[in-house]
Amino acid sequence: MHTVRIWDCFVYFQSFFPKAVPFSAQGFESLSLRLLDSFASDNLGASDISLEKGDELFSYKFKARLFNDLITFTVDSTHVEASFKNIRRSGDREIVLRCIDRLIVVLEHLETKVGWLNVSLHAGMESEEIRNDYLKGFGRPEAGFAMGGGLIYKTESEYGKFIRLEVDQSYTYPQAVFIEWRVSELSIPRMFAKTGVIPGLEIPGLDAKSDVWDDLFHLAEIFDLKIATDEQPA
Repeated sequence: MHTVRIWDCFVYFQSFFPKAVPFSAQGFESLSLRLLDSFASDNLGASDISLEKGDELFSYKFKARLFNDLITFTVDSTHVEASFKNIRRSGDREIVLRCIDRLIVVLEHLETKVGWLNVSLHAGMESEEIRNDYLKGFGRPEAGFAMGGGLIYKTESEYGKFIRLEVDQSYTYPQAVFIEWRVSELSIPRMFAKTGVIPGLEIPGLDAKSDVWDDLFHLAEIFDLKIATDEQPA
């Protein structure tokens, strides 16, 4: 088992509306005020929110930014998305869940019940040589492929339809591997029921039993990779 350390991590969340929402039905003034109220503790200000009206029918884009663009929220006629950069520590990962949680509450009138979650990270090994030796284990030298990677799907998941897990070489860091999880059709009620922000739900959220990040990181062990989460990112 190789212990790897998170060098960089990007998280991306999407949730599609049941049907396209026209510009006039979004109520952007009210939405802006709800965002400012919900994210006041994160210092979201009026200057951090922008709106591209487009044709004022279905071609528009609403955007909010936090922490110098490390976190962005985007709403258009078909879906909401949130992106998070440089998510390396446990505190960062808690912020991700908290922000998605609050965003879903702000947009609860649009019935966002299912989402997609992507987590991509570069995890460093002790040296480039060790990284290359690890990837050679996936290779097929008899066919001319010196190194390789891995791809698996987990179809039994309490909080999503299936999870796609990929391991490859990092093209950003010579000493690192690239690991990506894609959780398809994530059940928002199951993920966030513990917080109590979705009234009337008695389904225990995943985070009520274990940490969602620990669950995802644990899956990498199928590829002999143990992701260090000891608050000392390289």
